[in-house]
Amino acid sequence: MLKSENQPGNEVKGRPKADNSAMKVFSEAIKYLKNHLLKSLREKIPAIKDTDIHWVITVPAIWDDGAKQFMRKAGNEAGIPDNQLDLALEPEAAAIFCKAISVKTDGSCFEPGTQFILVDLGGKMSLHSFSFKMMMYFTMKKTML
Repeated sequence: MLKSENQPGNEVKGRPKADNSAMKVFSEAIKYLKNHLLKSLREKIPAIKDTDIHWVITVPAIWDDGAKQFMRKAGNEAGIPDNQLDLALEPEAAAIFCKAISVKTDGSCFEPGTQFILVDLGGKMSLHSFSFKMMMYFTMKKTML
């Protein structure tokens, strides 16, 4: 799990005399991905502006508020303003993707009352059950194993 920004142990070994703080490494990685996406989009949609995009960074569900705040700050330092940035829990993002992929593959979608289970096998295994209440809203029940 990610430690708070100012705790010892947040240095990343690398080049001598480089800023190897975890914040620098994370913010530079996010900045690279952001700039790469913007460049690709501008090749297809030249008029697109930075303000046309709302960014979502996914984080593990088990992260505490300090670790989530660290990721938000890394996004800010990468040039993403707070009003264009949200954090999403990875299981929720995966559930939304499952809903979207079913629409693309067979034309059906989750109807209200549909239930499914998402198994997160990364790190600690966890089970998440979802129940769709309305077309764009779902509730989540989580069981940690």
